[in-house]
Amino acid sequence: MTALLFLTTFETSTSDRSKTMNAMPRVTRLICPECKGEGYLRFNECRCRTCAGNGRVSVADAMHYGIHCRKTAEAMGPGPLRDPVRQELYLLADQIFETLGVVAPWRSHRSQSADPVMPVAITKTIKLRILDLWETELLTTEEIGRVCRIPEADVCRVLDAAGRGDD
Repeated sequence: MTALLFLTTFETSTSDRSKTMNAMPRVTRLICPECKGEGYLRFNECRCRTCAGNGRVSVADAMHYGIHCRKTAEAMGPGPLRDPVRQELYLLADQIFETLGVVAPWRSHRSQSADPVMPVAITKTIKLRILDLWETELLTTEEIGRVCRIPEADVCRVLDAAGRGDD
C-alpha cells in the first residue's frame, strides 16, 4: 500500500507572516486516497467521486472517507476472496487517521458508547462475568449487556457458545 501524501500550511501565532520560525505545520489537504491523486478512476475512466477530479481532498473529506472505508470493511462478510479487500480497507482507514494525527473514532472511548463502529473484543474475563451473571443473578441478556457494556448480540453469542442459552 502506498503512503498517503499530504500538503501543509504554516500558521503563525503572531500577525506578522514573515516570522515562520514559530510556525506550526498543519495538514490541510491530503492526496485523494481513492484515486491516489490521479483525479480519475482507472477502471471506468470517470472522475473520482471523492475529490471530484482535483486529486486532493480536505481533512474533513479524508476523515469521512476513512470512516466510510472502515464501515464498508465491517459490512463485508467473511470469505477467502473478501479478506484481502477487507484488510486493505482497514489499513487505509487507519493510515488516514494516523497521517492526520487524529484518534480514529473506532479507537476512542466516546464513540464506542454513542455509535459503535468496531465490535468490542470479548475477553475471557468478560465471558466468565457473563456466565456468572446469567447463572446467579438471573438477569436478561439485555441487562447483562448493560452491566458488561457490550451489545446484547455478543452476550447471546457467549451464552450459545457455552451451551447455556435459552432455546
